[in-house]
Amino acid sequence: MRVGRIVILPVYLLALVSLLMTVYAHNPVYAETAAKPKPKPASQPAAAAIAPTVSKPPSQDGQYIVATVNKKPITRFDWEQRIRVALVMADMQPTAANSEQVALPVLRNLVDEQVKLQEAEKLNLSVKPEEIDNVYASIEQNNKMAKGGMKQMLKKLQVSEAAYDNEIRASLLWRKVIQRAVIPEVQVSGDEVMRARQRKLAVMDRPEYRLAEIVLNSEDSSTRDRVIESAKGLMQALAAGADFYKLAKQFSSSPSAAEGGNLGVVPESLLAEDQRQLFKNQGAGRVLTLERNDEIVIYWLQEVRQPNQAYNKSIHLNVKQILLPADGDLAMAQATQQSLVNTDCGQLTTQVESQVPGGRVLDLSDAKLSDFSRSLAAELASMPVGGVTTPIKADSGYTMLKLCQLNLDGVAGLGTKELTDGLRQEKILQSAAQYLRTLKRSARIEIKVTSY
Repeated sequence: MRVGRIVILPVYLLALVSLLMTVYAHNPVYAETAAKPKPKPASQPAAAAIAPTVSKPPSQDGQYIVATVNKKPITRFDWEQRIRVALVMADMQPTAANSEQVALPVLRNLVDEQVKLQEAEKLNLSVKPEEIDNVYASIEQNNKMAKGGMKQMLKKLQVSEAAYDNEIRASLLWRKVIQRAVIPEVQVSGDEVMRARQRKLAVMDRPEYRLAEIVLNSEDSSTRDRVIESAKGLMQALAAGADFYKLAKQFSSSPSAAEGGNLGVVPESLLAEDQRQLFKNQGAGRVLTLERNDEIVIYWLQEVRQPNQAYNKSIHLNVKQILLPADGDLAMAQATQQSLVNTDCGQLTTQVESQVPGGRVLDLSDAKLSDFSRSLAAELASMPVGGVTTPIKADSGYTMLKLCQLNLDGVAGLGTKELTDGLRQEKILQSAAQYLRTLKRSARIEIKVTSY
């Protein structure tokens, strides 16, 4: 968050992101760095509390237990202190209304945190005091603060140092859990890289959306209404000018929370049907909500991009055009197509002339993807080298193209290392999220409150 000219880096960015940046590139295969305009809500949301108003707990003692994880208690004091941290980090005023808006997502984070801490304990992992000190030192260095300046700032903002330390400790321990249990299991094969490249090439003629998200999960039907009210509260905060990225870092349950909910640029073809319908005919800057069975997602539609044909001009191909005689039919053309897939390009002319009387081969070396029609370019881009396009009927007979070489030198996002790093990042995030879900399913979690 920003206080005057001081930037307090969120713990997630210091812990999880610093881990990920050491092992893979910043974004998934389809993502780019996001711009940071202010979001515009699709409509002014109705004012709402986080949950239906109920009476306060019978005891307002700070040690009142609000939740347990495998019998390990989370007290009201823990909850209140973390709410204060979350509001400060999200640039929200510490009012009673704002506290209610963020209370339940904060409690969910505390539950998740306790699950993570218990798993770290099972793995005999620990955090040394100097590791926490190093986080403070990094914040101070990045903000050109004197030693001890961060703790003084927390005191000035009336943020509990112990609560902030606990958040740092949990993040560092979860980082170690991921290093121990997740990262060694993540592998990216050459076939996966090839398929990722083909997917990117195949969708270049589709619209793209630059997106960020806040994901709120409901554990079961009993928490559904509370999650809906939480989403309304966050929408209200966004309408009042809250920073989307900071809210995502504090309250989103998605792996993208570490990046402020940033999903980068996503091709339309990679979206689910309900997402396509949600973004259809929407302008850039809108904030939209999507309800699913077990979650509510708040999307920030930052930018809508139309197909960029200039991108195709940078992709060079070496293709050979196969011309079949006019007296041939479709069945003959399809049989020829299948038989030529495994034929070496150097032997293609000989193979065609011997297999199809009157057949010819033309060399179209150093062509650009943009030289072809949109449908043909999409087919060429999506096939492996050596593939043959679907036969097309022409006046002189059927014709098809064999892809002999694809030159992607200098084409951003399509290099082997970029794709490998992106896939590795995606797998680590997905595996870490699944690991946490598995731990939560096996844990005994009891929430004892319905509102703040």
